[in-house]
Amino acid sequence: MVWDAFSDSLWSGIHELSSEEVLIVWHGYPDLKAGDPECFKRVREILNEIAQTLSNPAYGAGKKVHLLVALVEPA
Repeated sequence: MVWDAFSDSLWSGIHELSSEEVLIVWHGYPDLKAGDPECFKRVREILNEIAQTLSNPAYGAGKKVHLLVALVEPA
C-alpha cells in the first residue's frame, strides 16, 4: 500500500467536509489486525497523525476538526 497516498487522500477528504466533528467507524478491523499486524499498526499510526494535524488549526488552514475512530468488532 502507498501510505502517503492513503494518508493524503484521507486527510484531504476529511478536511473538505463542512463538519468540524468526524467519526470513522471501522468494522471488521480484527481481520486486518490478525492477518497483517504491521499493516494494522501503520493504519492506526496514520489515523492518529491525521487526528493530530486536523485538530491543529495551523495545519488545517484555520479549521479545527475533531476526528474519532471507532473500532467495531463483528458481533
